[in-house]
Amino acid sequence: MRRAAAVLLLLAVVFRGGAPATAGEDPPKIRSVAPATALRGGTVDVALEGTALFPHDEVKCNRGEIGLVVLPLPTANRIVLRLTIPETASAGPVELSVKTKFGVAKSDRFQVRLRSPVVSKVVPASLVRGAEYDLRLEGSNLAFVGQETRLVVDAPMAVKLVGKPTDKLLTLKVTVPPDTPAGPRSIGVETTDGKFAASVTVLLAPPSVTAVTPATVLRGGEVDLTVAGKNLAGASNVMLAVPDDAVSVAPRGAPTPAAVPLRVTVKPGATPGPRLLVLRTPDGIATASFTVTTPEPRLLGVKPSGVARGAEATLELATEAAPPPFSVRVLPEDPLVVASADANGKVVVRAAKDAGPGPRTLVLDHPFGVATVPFAVNLRGPSVAGISPAELKPGAEADVVVEGTGLEGATLGLLVDDPGVTLTPGPAPGVAHVRVAADAKPGARPVAVRTADGAGVATLVVPGGGGNAPTLTASSSARLVRGRASEVTLSGLNLRASGDQPPTVTAVGPSGAIPVTVVASTASALKVRVDTPAGTPVGPAFLVVRTPEGAAAAAATVVTARPTVATLAPARLVRPGDAKVVVTGADLVGADGAAPTVVLAHPDGSAPIACRVEKAAADRLDVVVPLADATGPGAWVLLVSTAEGGSAAALPVDASPPWVETIDPPTVGVPGNVTFTLRGRALLSPGGKAPAVQVTRLGAAAALKPDLLASSAEELSVRVVTPMGTPPGPHVVIVRTADGVAAALFEVVAAPMPTIDALEPAEGTRGQVTTVLVKGTGLLGTTAVTFSGAGVTAELAPGATATQVPLRVRVDAKAEPGPRTVALTAPGGRAIGGKLVFVVK
Repeated sequence: MRRAAAVLLLLAVVFRGGAPATAGEDPPKIRSVAPATALRGGTVDVALEGTALFPHDEVKCNRGEIGLVVLPLPTANRIVLRLTIPETASAGPVELSVKTKFGVAKSDRFQVRLRSPVVSKVVPASLVRGAEYDLRLEGSNLAFVGQETRLVVDAPMAVKLVGKPTDKLLTLKVTVPPDTPAGPRSIGVETTDGKFAASVTVLLAPPSVTAVTPATVLRGGEVDLTVAGKNLAGASNVMLAVPDDAVSVAPRGAPTPAAVPLRVTVKPGATPGPRLLVLRTPDGIATASFTVTTPEPRLLGVKPSGVARGAEATLELATEAAPPPFSVRVLPEDPLVVASADANGKVVVRAAKDAGPGPRTLVLDHPFGVATVPFAVNLRGPSVAGISPAELKPGAEADVVVEGTGLEGATLGLLVDDPGVTLTPGPAPGVAHVRVAADAKPGARPVAVRTADGAGVATLVVPGGGGNAPTLTASSSARLVRGRASEVTLSGLNLRASGDQPPTVTAVGPSGAIPVTVVASTASALKVRVDTPAGTPVGPAFLVVRTPEGAAAAAATVVTARPTVATLAPARLVRPGDAKVVVTGADLVGADGAAPTVVLAHPDGSAPIACRVEKAAADRLDVVVPLADATGPGAWVLLVSTAEGGSAAALPVDASPPWVETIDPPTVGVPGNVTFTLRGRALLSPGGKAPAVQVTRLGAAAALKPDLLASSAEELSVRVVTPMGTPPGPHVVIVRTADGVAAALFEVVAAPMPTIDALEPAEGTRGQVTTVLVKGTGLLGTTAVTFSGAGVTAELAPGATATQVPLRVRVDAKAEPGPRTVALTAPGGRAIGGKLVFVVK
């Protein structure tokens, strides 16, 4: 019984002492604050969690500038507060407190944070120095309304805010001067709440050339030349890759980023061909080229266009690019026709009295080249005005005298036999005794006037009778080319006989009759074809027109069929080899159709090269000109000769100066052993002879000795060894042939030449990605690895060292199986695996 009472007492004590107090009796406690931070200048809902927080008498913070509102539905364990934090609120802890009837709970776990700017993206992130950029900074808290955002940039760069900034975007104008150091540079963003340093990378601005204007420079002259391109402002040192005493290059003003003005002076003796310019700036090297050309002299005309034989003429030449001094001559050479020029360019031509009439070629031989122009030796034919007396009545006789000019040594004779009129030589040249019979028929008698140089026609009239006899009003002389058919048109009156019949037309030459055919006739015009035999002597001739009513005559001249060259195609030749040339002109074959003799010779007629005539016609020749290796470039003329004479035309032979378009690889390390591939044109001397190859430092001598391994007209293989101690910098491979000099630029860098010694593994399966380790030397800093053929690509993987480079090699599912060559580019140049290949399975 006593034991039961004790148990009951113990339970009473336990239950009375352990009963929990009510909410209104316990003091409040704050266990957590979430979120624990907020940016000033905004509103945030903050949850206080704990015990006995409600009902409360007061909730407040110790910062009077921060607004506080208790949100609805608080509980004893959770109260949510809405805090309004002004922009001017200072950063740091905020004390929040909850007061109830049984106590006060406080917490300073909530913090006001500054709105520090953050830049998450910079566009563009890389800037080439020497330019100005529009830059975009993207991020947060970059600007606040009514407050300034300040920008700071590393010197010597400059930055300026453009437009209206926002909290998420700033637009900047950034100037990067040419002397800005390359590498990472910071752009600082500073607001009232903090600072942030954004990073950009300043890159070198290697120069590049897009155009050279003008692209050609005439030798013997000076020209203002402009090199256009990019990043050229620092091009203070412009030089020829291969120094040339005959070509000088000098600055013509300050370079700009887009252009470098130069003055190029070329001496008259400079070798024609391309020249390589090298432009150096603090950021790199660029090359440009211009071509030295020869100003081709041209003969546009000559006044007078001929000289009478037995006379001398001073000629006025219309020329281009042919300033004195020069020499002139007649080709093919003719001792009876001589041309000369003095130091001032005065040209005189002398023709002997017995010089053959007809066309010649006047050749101007200038240091810049040769030019030709047609020129004629003319007959001093008579000009007949009439005879005196002009009429003799039947039964009369008298001495008649021919009147006109050029009548020296003239003889007279009747062109139509007439028993009623006789004419005998008079007491002096140009005088004849005429006897007219009493029964002579009235009408006109044509009288032939002959001199050593030509013919004329006078008319003697027996008065009386009608006026229906033919009359020729066109008295100009016609050229009758011997060995050819010549068409002559005569005009006049009564040129058809009564009954509208064609007249009878005959021709009389120095040695007798010449066949004539009437082609067409009217009362006022005649067209006849005169077939002058090849052997007809050169000299005066006559065309006689007869009808039953009378006769009339016109003077003509039998001339030689001297060839005349009009055009050559092509107009220039390049040695060596057989060149096909089409010659057009007139009378290019002999009188019997025989092919002419054609030679290529110097302007003075020396060193003739016999040419082969494949096809020959009067107006066209197909000629093969054999040009040997030793045929010197320069001025040449093509001479076409027949039995009747000759003609000439300029046909220069051009040199083929070498030109290098690319060199691969463009860099070589130290030490290194590299085989350069030079591609271009005309890289061999005439005859296929290998060029001479030399290596120099740009603007200085070099100790590097090249070894020419293989050569063709389009490609050279040159091995160069760069031993330890080789100074870094630009070097030049110089290629010399008999026709000129070419150059290619490569860079020697202070880094070891890479080598490839092994591939592990050396194979890959189609459609898979394989990790391959390239082992060798000088591999640190590798920038690219390529495989020959299509379908195999490589990405550089992390972990490269000087002796190995890891790759992720992707083999396309359609890649052709078989071996692939590996090429690797590192700071010291490029390495090719050679026999080490990657096999696609």
